[in-house]
Amino acid sequence: MSTPPTISLSLLKDISSKVDPQLRLTWISPDGHVYYDSDSDAASMENHSHRPEVQAALRTGEGSDIRHSSTLQAVNYYEALRLADGSVLRISRVGTTIYALLFQALPWMLGIFIAITALCYYLARRWTKHLILLDTMAKELKEQQHRAEFTSNVSHELRTPLTTIQGYSELLAKGMYQSSDDVSMLGNHIHKAAKHMSELIENILKLSRIEEGSRDIAKESLLLDDVISGAWSHLKPKWQTKSITTDFRTANLRVVANRKLLEDVFVNLFDNAIKFSKPTHNTITVRAKRQGQATLITVADEGIGIAKDKLPRIFERFYQTNESRNSRHEGSGLGLSLVKHIMDVHGGTVSVKSELHKGTEFTLRLPSGE
Repeated sequence: MSTPPTISLSLLKDISSKVDPQLRLTWISPDGHVYYDSDSDAASMENHSHRPEVQAALRTGEGSDIRHSSTLQAVNYYEALRLADGSVLRISRVGTTIYALLFQALPWMLGIFIAITALCYYLARRWTKHLILLDTMAKELKEQQHRAEFTSNVSHELRTPLTTIQGYSELLAKGMYQSSDDVSMLGNHIHKAAKHMSELIENILKLSRIEEGSRDIAKESLLLDDVISGAWSHLKPKWQTKSITTDFRTANLRVVANRKLLEDVFVNLFDNAIKFSKPTHNTITVRAKRQGQATLITVADEGIGIAKDKLPRIFERFYQTNESRNSRHEGSGLGLSLVKHIMDVHGGTVSVKSELHKGTEFTLRLPSGE
């Protein structure tokens, strides 16, 4: 065992008493024997010559090392300095690892988490009730607005034919006519107004039945040609006096649908094409093809077309594109809305593209259903 150098132990003890209590001072001889330790009895401590920081200090003049405890909850920092007499003075400090910090903070974190969770649960329950109430009120208000709007539109649409019937029938009742031709003319006006009112009421009832009914409508496999021919024949009184040719090519495709509803789709699309056709040279074209798991059907005309800014609203109930169309052509604005609803209940879609003075094309997309 080497002889202690002349450095005073009392000086080290005095220093130890004045520095941070967390700092540990150790004085080590060149051969690793511990002269002094501020925390432990030097005589009972093992030889420190194998310690990395001591070896480095003896070799280069200074050394350092960091060693973790076996529990990974503390870390020891060591700094060693070789003194002039060859001995080593080491300072060490015990630090806390991130694991220890987390472990110490865990109860607080858990408590905060539980408190926040409870608060969120309370607020969620409270606000959910308010949101449900607001959502219910909003739906009821929207439904009331729709009913009021629908009633107003129906009243407006019925007022025109009723006014016509009332006016002309009053002329007949008061004998305000000069000849049988006048009677025929007045009767014709009354007949047209009554027919218009009947069609309006029929379309309203159809819409109501579709909206109130489920999607479980009766479907069957239909030859597309038969459905289209039936719809076109139904409109013969409207097209037989007009300059219209047809070009229907459906490739003998079959679709799974409700016959009456699908025929109503084509009746309404053909009726629009006839109603807004040009005086001469009109062709109504129908094409059909398979596309994946769906059947695509296009119905195109060469009529007066629809302005682009009007297209997004044409499937709304009672919507008509402009005043000129309303004044020149009778219509309720329910036909295309009926088309959209029928396609919806079949799980299909309808879209449109149009150009003024060139024509309009509707595209129907029906799922195969096979």
